[in-house]
Amino acid sequence: MSNWKEKYSQQIIEWVSDVDMPEVTGSETTEYEDPTFTVKVSVEHDECWGREDEWDGKFFSFNRNHTTFIDYDEADERFKDNPKAVKLSYYEHGASMWSPAGSGPQCQWDTTQFAGWWVPHDDQVLPEGKTWYSVCAEECKYYTQWINGWMYSYSVEVYDHTGKLVSEDSCGGFYGLDEEYMHDQIREWLADEIDEFINDEIAELEAGQVGAW
Repeated sequence: MSNWKEKYSQQIIEWVSDVDMPEVTGSETTEYEDPTFTVKVSVEHDECWGREDEWDGKFFSFNRNHTTFIDYDEADERFKDNPKAVKLSYYEHGASMWSPAGSGPQCQWDTTQFAGWWVPHDDQVLPEGKTWYSVCAEECKYYTQWINGWMYSYSVEVYDHTGKLVSEDSCGGFYGLDEEYMHDQIREWLADEIDEFINDEIAELEAGQVGAW
């Protein structure tokens, strides 16, 4: 019966690669059916997750409607002589977008050229080959995802050929920018779980029990 393990182990990668991953554009579920098992993958908005205290720096806004509001004169006094501080532009048209001043969407109606500051934490060390401007630019990408609610979680369910749920997993806190990374995480988990499931089935077959095949 050793050819069972070899046969189905070789197909795991093919099976997992065939499972369609939902796009992170909202709540969506995909389903993959195989004679041996069924996989359901769901992606939903993760409204409960945030990392406000985990940024490499702090965002300050001159907009009184923002929770990060700071008075312009106060900010000028605190940050104008700080070589690490980066001026920010702000764009809003349906969604919000922060970027280092001089970058991002440029619109005479929807863009505020100088809308606030980004300041790294006191203990933040500048990564090799980077500038504070480039660090801020990367931070703005994820901060923009977060403030717009573009955060996602996934759940995966694996059913055997009888329709019985045999394994499940879920994880949250993924940014829309990290869609590919999230899909890789799902596929890696699926490969491990299906491999274990198949090995259990093969063990039953080798023991003379009735299995899925």
